[in-house]
Amino acid sequence: MKKIVLILGLVMLIGMAVGHAHIARETDNFTLGQKINSENDTSGQIDSVSLTKIINSNSTEYELSINKRTRKMFALAKTTIEVKVDDNPSHKFDVQNLQTMPTEDPYIYSYYIKTSMDQNIIAEIKNAKRIALRVELVDGSQPVLVLREYILNEWQQVINIEK
Repeated sequence: MKKIVLILGLVMLIGMAVGHAHIARETDNFTLGQKINSENDTSGQIDSVSLTKIINSNSTEYELSINKRTRKMFALAKTTIEVKVDDNPSHKFDVQNLQTMPTEDPYIYSYYIKTSMDQNIIAEIKNAKRIALRVELVDGSQPVLVLREYILNEWQQVINIEK
């Protein structure tokens, strides 16, 4: 009986940890600016997604990053990231940065793309009920990730955090 209770408790703890929000804050000691980041693991064709708010003395910027571990033939392409909020028209953002990093498996690489997001889409995200992201892979396929509610809530928290 004790083993069953212990196993059940362990399963519940692990399950709760998966969906918890984690917002990281970092200060740039040179500019004294702030970076507020929400990074979340996802499942499916995209491994993780993050929204970063960068606050400087005279501006606030937002970056969207997506990570995927895969073989070269299914890598993220340096094209665009499409973002659709609720029933609004979708927004396309050019990928500004593509990084490729080797992993412990010689056939698998970690691909990381990043883009800046304008204030128009940020205003839509503030009150969003649903966000979908579409990326392009080098094989031409375009997987779609619909953000889970806890990720959407965390992004809204990041947007609403003041310096």
